[in-house]
Amino acid sequence: MANLALAAILSFTNACGIYASETRTLDFGFGDIALLFFFQLPLFAAALAAFSLTVRYFALKRGRTRFDVLTPRFAPKSIALFAAIMIVCWLPCIIACFPGSINWDTYYQLYQCYPENHPILAVPWVAEGHYTDAYFCDHHPVFTTLVYGGFALTSDALFGNWNPGIFVFCSLQCIAMACSLTGACAYLKSRRAPSVLVFCAYGAACLLPPAAMASFTMVKDSFYTWLFVLLFVAVAEIVLTKGQCLSRRRNLVLLIALLLLLCLTKSTGVYLACATMIVCAFYYRAYWRKWAIALAVPSIVMFVVMPYLVFPVLDVAPGGKQELLGPLFQQTARYVSEHADEITEEEREAIDKVLRYDDLAERYTPFHMDRVKYGWRYGEATEKDLENYYLVWLKEGLKHPKTYLEATWGTCHEFFSSTVYFTETPMQGHMVDQDLDKSWFPSELDGYRASYVGLFKQWEKIPVLNLPICIALYTWWIPLMCLYALRGCIKRYAPVFIPTAFAIFCCLITPAINFRYSYPLALTALLLVAFTGLAIRRSTEGAKSPVPHMKDGRRGPARSK
Repeated sequence: MANLALAAILSFTNACGIYASETRTLDFGFGDIALLFFFQLPLFAAALAAFSLTVRYFALKRGRTRFDVLTPRFAPKSIALFAAIMIVCWLPCIIACFPGSINWDTYYQLYQCYPENHPILAVPWVAEGHYTDAYFCDHHPVFTTLVYGGFALTSDALFGNWNPGIFVFCSLQCIAMACSLTGACAYLKSRRAPSVLVFCAYGAACLLPPAAMASFTMVKDSFYTWLFVLLFVAVAEIVLTKGQCLSRRRNLVLLIALLLLLCLTKSTGVYLACATMIVCAFYYRAYWRKWAIALAVPSIVMFVVMPYLVFPVLDVAPGGKQELLGPLFQQTARYVSEHADEITEEEREAIDKVLRYDDLAERYTPFHMDRVKYGWRYGEATEKDLENYYLVWLKEGLKHPKTYLEATWGTCHEFFSSTVYFTETPMQGHMVDQDLDKSWFPSELDGYRASYVGLFKQWEKIPVLNLPICIALYTWWIPLMCLYALRGCIKRYAPVFIPTAFAIFCCLITPAINFRYSYPLALTALLLVAFTGLAIRRSTEGAKSPVPHMKDGRRGPARSK
């Protein structure tokens, strides 16, 4: 029954995703996708069964295998060696991205660092009343703005452009990404995850597009992703030791430092940290003081220290609520464009005080919410205005829930479609209306870069063989398949899925379809498969105690009973 239910979910979401991405329309019913749904249903059911049996087969297989020597050990020298091999595998992408790929968001962060560019926009790209006198804006995390700006300004002072600084930063990030992925594989191997599954995770990180592109792109999502991989390892250790690993003060300090970095590199990081710690506290209540500290420190830093102490000192303007409320604004915009004749004058007034109602329907685009959310009345809408808007939003959603679902599906459907693939496209995003142009791709590599991008364009056209670069495989299919494989013991290992579930939720409420939003899922999906094999192995061995520790507190090797 579980097999059929999950197969139905996968088939339905994939059919909806294919229909939306291929027809570029959101107004469809079950009749439009019924044939595709029923055709895919047995395929997904078979895939779920095959995945579960394969993982279970390798989990129950005993003894050493040839894959043991092909995967890193949990030791500094081994991790360094395999991380170096991974970077060598990434060289084709690194050369294509040289000196480093940046996008428009990063460019705007660097743009803020130059006094002559002030006043800056509190809400980027929209100049209508959104200027601020502050030196920085937290629309993108100010921590990453300072980090990126430090490399760019130093490079500009020494060489007259950003290219050397971008290259140095991306090189350091590349090393951090390789070490985090290799270290995660080594950790899982040390906990006796099936070597073949660890090898698959390591090999995928070496050869498939997401890791290489993320490693050499200067953007907040890449910075956040290698930290997300470390969080996956931290939560896995917490689950395997039932929280006992935090009895050591050093581990608690490292966990708090990791959570802080996640919070500082992406605005959603604080919610990921809080959700993870709350679930862990519920599961492992014996260490509730540790969870309280791990929850309190990031929360205090992000909700008190940063806005009330750091922002005034550094002259930082808050980023505004349009990012958090973007999904609601998009739903309202679609409602206005579809059901304007049903909107009362009172509802119209409530919407207008938060968004600009008169041109809201014109600004609405089904697959991108930026034009809608950037119409938010920054600095004008009061808390009372927002309260009235929330009531209108709820009332209209109850009247036409399908409209709201369509609005959300429009900005996220490609993460769930089997016809959408990771593309390898190095970027140099510039604000076209500004003269600050201090980074570029060397023209000598134009031919190589075009060939490299063309290779992946051809890859995605090959049926079946294009599955490894299918984005839905990592953002949706593998997580659900791991849940199915662990169906007999999911309650025990559920906390490991919290970061994954949060990342999927972030894809659901994404402001636009951009592959960088899926980096955390793409880089941890195969790690999740390896952990699933480990969990099955421990469950079949009847493991009822935490991973053994030595008398001095160091983790000892896990032994089968």
